[in-house]
Amino acid sequence: RNKIGADLNLLNNDKLPWHIRILQGGGYVKQIEQGLFTFDFMGSLVVNKISNLLRQIFIELGCREVIFPIVQERKIWNESGRMNKYEKTIKEIDANFIFSPSHEELSTVMMGENVSYKDLPKTMFSIGHCFRKEIRPKNGLLRSKEFVLFDGYTFSSDLEQHNKMYDS
Repeated sequence: RNKIGADLNLLNNDKLPWHIRILQGGGYVKQIEQGLFTFDFMGSLVVNKISNLLRQIFIELGCREVIFPIVQERKIWNESGRMNKYEKTIKEIDANFIFSPSHEELSTVMMGENVSYKDLPKTMFSIGHCFRKEIRPKNGLLRSKEFVLFDGYTFSSDLEQHNKMYDS
């Protein structure tokens, strides 16, 4: 009874956006602070179901799943030129490492070391956590500091090959 009452009080908390109140009241998420959430039992079931559905579709298309670390070397971000683009939202760990806001740089390094142009096209995907030091986290789960990123990376030898894979 106390649990039900506490959940109903969440729904009446005007300080939280309506969709967060509903998700918290339903036992899907809990907001730790602005832009940070935990997924409760029901929320983790939904995230896992969506992840597994997307994983199955991409594997059927011939894509390979990879797991990227959330911590990456600053060096590869400097080399790509995107360190400056993300400078306001990248969280630095120290002089050599950052929390990754995406995995494009790492996927390119990884693919470049393992593939000849003769082996293309190749597509990989990842489902994993990313972190962005959002200046103003807003819109609840849509723009949070840490989130589950589902990303696909296609490497092709020409535009026609790329478009065919992208369309599939």
